[in-house]
Amino acid sequence: MLFARTPLSNRKKYSVAPPLTKSRKGLRVGRHAAWSPSPGLERITSRTITDPVKLRDELDQMFRRGYAVSDGERVPGMGTLAVPVVTHSGQIVAAIGNAFPTRMVFVDDREYHVKILKSGARSLVELIEGPTLPHRAG
Repeated sequence: MLFARTPLSNRKKYSVAPPLTKSRKGLRVGRHAAWSPSPGLERITSRTITDPVKLRDELDQMFRRGYAVSDGERVPGMGTLAVPVVTHSGQIVAAIGNAFPTRMVFVDDREYHVKILKSGARSLVELIEGPTLPHRAG
């Protein structure tokens, strides 16, 4: 689990939070998260990342993309995608994701699935906190 040194806030002057991948603070969290690997990371499959430097690189990529991907790293032939659930105040409170046989979801289709997951995350926040105020032009 990762913990940021400061709470994530990616809100602008409006009540609409931009996607984490577009946020300077969202990217900063990826570089400054207080994290260190456990000594001797266990290899579960041939795709498990056990090198601390490679794992840090993968975590940095995850923060830049705005979602997490696993491709057979824990269970051979199974993939997962996960997105953060971000409150109106910009705090990450949970994550939602899906697991699938890798032969059924192609790499080119991941963005489509991520859009669905992000929509679900926004809907979850609106169910809990209520809708955001509409963006006002001008």
